[in-house]
Amino acid sequence: MLVFLRIMLLILPILAVALWLRWRSKQSMEDADLQLEAKRFRIGVGFLLVAMVLTGLSLRVFDDGAGDTDSVYVPPHVVDGEVVPGKFVPKDDPETP
Repeated sequence: MLVFLRIMLLILPILAVALWLRWRSKQSMEDADLQLEAKRFRIGVGFLLVAMVLTGLSLRVFDDGAGDTDSVYVPPHVVDGEVVPGKFVPKDDPETP
């Protein structure tokens, strides 16, 4: 889910500008219409910015699976000729280096 949200943060603004530019290239407008269009564009960009900020904040608030903060990483090591894979252990675990 987090990967999807991060991808959407990148794609949505690019897609919005591309669609607006395509629509704009097909229009022939006078000054009054251009001012109205510019106002609508600013409102749309403002809405996108607010949506991006809210999405970014939601990514910050929700758990991203970073793991327990009270643990220590023990890297892979060799014990009796066997490779023991790396893992996270609690700080007070006797296996902690």
